[in-house]
Amino acid sequence: AEVSVRDLIVAVRASNMTAKAELADALTAFVADSRLTGRALQKVSAQVSSLIDSIDAFNAFARRAMEGGQPSNRRDIGLSAARTYEAALDHFSSQIAEIVVVATHAQRSLDALEVRLAAVQELCLKESFATTSAYNSLQWDIASFVRGTYRDKKQDVQYRTVVMQNVDRYRSLAAAYVSATVQSLMIIDIDLAELRGRLLNRGSNSHYGIPVEIHLAGIERTLNRVREELLRGGQISSPPTGPSIVSSLLPQPPS
Repeated sequence: AEVSVRDLIVAVRASNMTAKAELADALTAFVADSRLTGRALQKVSAQVSSLIDSIDAFNAFARRAMEGGQPSNRRDIGLSAARTYEAALDHFSSQIAEIVVVATHAQRSLDALEVRLAAVQELCLKESFATTSAYNSLQWDIASFVRGTYRDKKQDVQYRTVVMQNVDRYRSLAAAYVSATVQSLMIIDIDLAELRGRLLNRGSNSHYGIPVEIHLAGIERTLNRVREELLRGGQISSPPTGPSIVSSLLPQPPS
């Protein structure tokens, strides 16, 4: 993906666009920031997966302990599981706090990407106006007909148009990916906050004699929502691209 984007940047620099240097620099900065953001998102994903694995393992352990106990000592096993449960939730709560810090960093990186894309969009709009103006001026350039340079000038304007359209298409795709990931990260953050609140408030629930299995089942359901949302929105580890984005960068023949 990054190679294709770099091809697009090369095409911008090789064009006769009025803002080619600024646009190429903006795209280069976006690619660099995207790489850093992708690493942050991968770190969030890895930490959430580790948290899910830890809770799954503890849940399986608690169930085996309870199911394997004799009726005579079932109460002692339940008390032991409850004590283990309390200690485990302290650890899980600490893990979530670490994930929230990393997720906050990833959110800031995504915000920075949106700023980069806004700059690219502004440059695309300016270039679009400049290209339209150049094309309109060319229609009235009688001297170019006399000198026989009309075809070359028209081809140059068409090339600028194609490059600009490809840049804007890439920007639109990237903006959609960033927006979807921001939304997913917000949902994950809300679910993690709810989960951590449940862990921190477990003491008030214990007075009602709620079994450990019920606590863990609720925690697992929340974590499953986090995992599904992370898988759904975590595909923006690199800038989006596709063959069509850089497949039409050669000057078009005059019509």
